[in-house]
Amino acid sequence: MVWVIYTLVRAPFTPNELTGDSYWYPYPFLNPNLSQNGYLSVTFYVILIAAVIGLTAAGVIWRSHRGKRPAA
Repeated sequence: MVWVIYTLVRAPFTPNELTGDSYWYPYPFLNPNLSQNGYLSVTFYVILIAAVIGLTAAGVIWRSHRGKRPAA
């Protein structure tokens, strides 16, 4: 989340040398200029990605603990 905030603050001040734009975002879903909803869309995608990563991690942890029996 810190990286996302850093990227959103830094991007408008970083020129894109390939396209000549006055801003550079590393991923299209982080670029509020590509969506009519702007930062609302960016927020939605970031929360969605964080939720998927969190649920995947929880599933892996749950699966790794399933079936373990305490030592007798």
